[in-house]
Amino acid sequence: MDIRLIAIDLDGTLLNSELQITHHTIDVLNRVPSNVEVVICTGRTIAELPEELQYIPNIRYIITSNGAAVWNRQTKEKLSECALTSTEAITLMKGFQQFDVRMEVFMLGGILVEPYYYEHFEAYGGSQHTDFLKKTRTPKENVVQYVEELCEPVEKFNLFFKHEHERYTAIQQCIEAGYQVTTSFAHNVEVNAICASKGRALQTLAEILGIHQQYIAAIGDQINDLSMFDYANYPIAMGNAVDEVKRVAVVETLTNIEDGVAAAIEKYIIKGEKNERLFF
Repeated sequence: MDIRLIAIDLDGTLLNSELQITHHTIDVLNRVPSNVEVVICTGRTIAELPEELQYIPNIRYIITSNGAAVWNRQTKEKLSECALTSTEAITLMKGFQQFDVRMEVFMLGGILVEPYYYEHFEAYGGSQHTDFLKKTRTPKENVVQYVEELCEPVEKFNLFFKHEHERYTAIQQCIEAGYQVTTSFAHNVEVNAICASKGRALQTLAEILGIHQQYIAAIGDQINDLSMFDYANYPIAMGNAVDEVKRVAVVETLTNIEDGVAAAIEKYIIKGEKNERLFF
């Protein structure tokens, strides 16, 4: 298989159940040939990146917030941005106030949340990794007013609902209003500008690097990975991926707690094993 770029999701993919990159996976990533770009493609912000990335220097590019930004990791330059305008963000935030929802605002590389929700992550789908959430979120009184005064673009909204019917209503309203809507967990909703998706950002980066679509692979597990699966010639599903992702993948690797990313890279890039399903 001739791969020149491989895009890798973080949560549920590169990261294990403890939100860490294992030593084995770090070792494998550091053995990827120098002519292959390894790219992180995540729904997270730049401030949420795992500390273990410091041990993988050959990862030069990072796509964050579901494609809202493309970064050169070495120069810290933002190569591409597709964010919600301040006006769009304010309109959305005021609309979200009708729901019982933990609203996280992704902007300026960080994440803002109202103090009440910062103290009650468990009640809104954050019971597993509360320490991580408190470390990476900043409590801010009256977030709507703060964002309005700041007048800066917003990369993404991450919403966690208590009630499924409200979640469904929010999804429909955002789609009808012309925004990009996806999910990465069972109970969340992620809202971006219509031009922002992992797939579109991956295409932008590939064009910057001069890498043709036919040489691109992607590994992921969730609904927000589908757009990069649509673009990549070799979409690889994690063993723990949702059914929608597995259905469009050309091959399936091990789960994220079994070093599935490392297994796929060793098999299809480092050892270069062919798989007939990967040739169209």
